[in-house]
Amino acid sequence: AFITADQKQSAGNSYEKTNVQGTSNLIKAAKNAGVKRIIEIGGLGTRPDKPGSYMQGRYLAEKMLKDSGLDWTIIQPSVLFGKNAPFIKGLSGLISSAPVVPLIGGGKVLFQPIYVEDVVTVIVKTLEDPARTTGKTFTIGGPAYYSFTQVIDELLRAMHKKRIKAPAPTVLVGIGAAVMEAVLPKPPLTRAAMTLFSFNNTTDLNSVERDFGFKPMSFTTYLQEHGV
Repeated sequence: AFITADQKQSAGNSYEKTNVQGTSNLIKAAKNAGVKRIIEIGGLGTRPDKPGSYMQGRYLAEKMLKDSGLDWTIIQPSVLFGKNAPFIKGLSGLISSAPVVPLIGGGKVLFQPIYVEDVVTVIVKTLEDPARTTGKTFTIGGPAYYSFTQVIDELLRAMHKKRIKAPAPTVLVGIGAAVMEAVLPKPPLTRAAMTLFSFNNTTDLNSVERDFGFKPMSFTTYLQEHGV
């Protein structure tokens, strides 16, 4: 189990303790139980970062698995959508509670939202074809790119709400996220989530169809059919 970017750290539940040490414990338990293979669900853009950070935890967890001697596959999706998906749930909560929606970094960062059930299908297909998928990292995303502004517009449309959208410097929003972490038990935005705005969270548009043989559902279609 991972602490995802929508959750803040606590004294007994840090990115280091849960995401890194937890992965180490899982690998040891797998070896003791005779488990030969692990599939890890990470995220696009995983890279080394400052010690103790969310992104560094993701990077170390992946490195640990690759060095474990077990058969492994790593799946790195873009942001997920679907019932209670953290990224979209956080944004819809922000829209519901605030009259002004900050367009972080000017709203230009790109995302490639992918349906959580399509990620499950990818996992199943990975398990069914170990010869092709073992020892590989797969980057996956939905069938369309959305700027952050477009993500907000899609959510506003689905929620039947109107909000003022204001471009906001990433540094300023990061300070706001730190304040919310300090005073709220479940902040709508965390400093870890801000990491996702430091790069385009995208891969090839045909990644799922190319590597797993099916076309994933689009974010727009999902919202039209199911709402937020």
